[in-house]
Amino acid sequence: MENNEFKYKDVTSWEFQQIIFLAAMEFENLSKQTCYHFDNSFNIRNSDIKKITKVILDKYPNIGQTEIITDYQVMKPLVCWKISQDSPNAKERVIGIPWWDDYDNLKHQSFKMFHLATLNNTVYSLASLMVIELYLMREITGSVMISLKKPCDYFSSPYPSDLLCTEEMALPDFAGAKNKNLVQD
Repeated sequence: MENNEFKYKDVTSWEFQQIIFLAAMEFENLSKQTCYHFDNSFNIRNSDIKKITKVILDKYPNIGQTEIITDYQVMKPLVCWKISQDSPNAKERVIGIPWWDDYDNLKHQSFKMFHLATLNNTVYSLASLMVIELYLMREITGSVMISLKKPCDYFSSPYPSDLLCTEEMALPDFAGAKNKNLVQD
C-alpha cells in the first residue's frame, strides 16, 4: 500500500452522487435496524441521525476504531463520530462524519452542492456503511464470517474470518466477547 496514493479524491460525478445517496440511505437504515436490535421500542420511523448516533455510540463506544482497508489507505471512517454541544444551551448535533454532512447538503441542494459528490465522500460513505454492516452482522449472527463468503473487491478489513472468531482481532467493541460461529459452509 505504500506505493499507492489516493489520487483524484476531489473528482466529482453524477455516479458518485448516486452512490453517496444510496450508501447514506443504507447507512441510516442499517443503523436504525441496529438500534432496534438493542431496543425494540426504538422508533425506526421517527428517528434521525442524532438519535441513531446516541444509541449506537452508547452501545459501541469503540466503533470509531474499526478499520477499513482500500488499496490506497487504511481508514477509520467513523473515528470522529460523536454528539457535540457547543454550549449548555446549544442544541446537540452530530459531528465527525463529514461525508454525512455533505450528503445532507447534496440531498437538499443537488445542483448548488454538486461539488460535494466526490470520490472521497463516496469512499468514506461506503466504508462507513461497511462498518455498520459488520457490527449489525456480528450482533445478529454472532460472527462476521458471512461477509467473507463473497469478498468485496474494493474494501477489506483487518478482521479476517479466522481471526474474527478469536479475541485477538475482534471488532473493537467485541474484544473479550464470546464469539459464536454460526456460518455454515
